[in-house]
Amino acid sequence: MIISEQNIFRAFSRSAEYDAFNSEAESMSFAQKISESGGGAQLFSASDIFEREALKKVYDYSPRVPLLIAVIILFLFDVLSRMLKFGKMPLIN
Repeated sequence: MIISEQNIFRAFSRSAEYDAFNSEAESMSFAQKISESGGGAQLFSASDIFEREALKKVYDYSPRVPLLIAVIILFLFDVLSRMLKFGKMPLIN
């Protein structure tokens, strides 16, 4: 027959940031201090996290038009160089 039972546990923390026995207010003030020193803010709900992403504009860039223009210009330069025969010009003495 067991009359009473007592369990004693001892925990050791390596440094202050890993201390499991900090109070909630102390932890929140520490997190607030870290966020303010980094120029940020604390977010407490998921809607705050995705609010700024919804405001960003997404641009879809396709390089088709600039490449098409470059191809046309290079083609016309090739045709022009063959007509004027730039490679077979006589040397001027």
